[in-house]
Amino acid sequence: MVTRKKVALVSLLLVLAFLLWGCGGGGGSWTPGNLLAIVIGVDSSYSTANLSTVSLDEEEFSISPSLISNLCGDTVVKTYRDYVFIVERPSWGTVDSPIYVYKVGEWDNPLKNYTLGKNVYDIVFVNESVAYAIPWGEAFIQKIKPLTGEEIRKVDLSSYSYGSDGSPNAAKGLFTNGRLFVILQRYDVGTFSYGEGKLIVINPNEDSIDRDITLNSKNPQDLDHYGGKLYIVQAGRLFDPSDDAIDVMDLRDYNLRKLCDNPLQEEGMDLYALEITENGTAYLLGGGWPGWPNYKVYEFDLRDGKIGGMIYEGG
Repeated sequence: MVTRKKVALVSLLLVLAFLLWGCGGGGGSWTPGNLLAIVIGVDSSYSTANLSTVSLDEEEFSISPSLISNLCGDTVVKTYRDYVFIVERPSWGTVDSPIYVYKVGEWDNPLKNYTLGKNVYDIVFVNESVAYAIPWGEAFIQKIKPLTGEEIRKVDLSSYSYGSDGSPNAAKGLFTNGRLFVILQRYDVGTFSYGEGKLIVINPNEDSIDRDITLNSKNPQDLDHYGGKLYIVQAGRLFDPSDDAIDVMDLRDYNLRKLCDNPLQEEGMDLYALEITENGTAYLLGGGWPGWPNYKVYEFDLRDGKIGGMIYEGG
């Protein structure tokens, strides 16, 4: 967890830089510093995972490994204020996702545990009482009370389903300007193909879909915003960096345009994530082959879509 947007890059870099793994039963306690990252480490067989923390204290990293152990091998973590939400996706995301809610620094027992839909990719927080869970394997997203897991309602996405699994494959969301924005990957698990990438806009007052917007490429991976604009990263076909794109949309009138094509093609890398700090500094994460897993983080210019220097490379 990073407590302020301007240092949110710390989470991204630390997840890449550290494979924090250890045996044992977890437990313990941790007092967060000003900069704190919550890191999920997975063992080399992808069979089990644990939670660790990394704190920046006087320019040095303090690592507290294996605070919670024996998690599912496919586990992600989301944070909101002083709360940590551990999201497990067992059985390759084909069953409901267990969620464990912790208060940061209090790792012995969860405050609450509950289940949501299949293969939850993201939880988007409106406030402490309202959030949207985004299950990749369902034809809906779930409006919930995040501290209790109580479902308020479902938002139906079935009209956007693509392929044999009956899901539009909602991947990530972002709440800004009074609206929830969700990207749909629309992946056919039978043919390994993608339909048109979509961005949907949801009014949280009625939980209705205001509009849907067709993106300029397929397989959207991430979205972030800065200066009244929304940026959407699209990977196209995986293992093929020649059909990637980044779109930019004006949040005032929903006008969408392509910012750039294939920014990491020369590096042989697909696009995976974009992180923008509160002062507009942007970083782009790419993943490449051969040599998988091979990841790099680059500086990225939001004005013209140009790639700057590489600031991290790792597995």
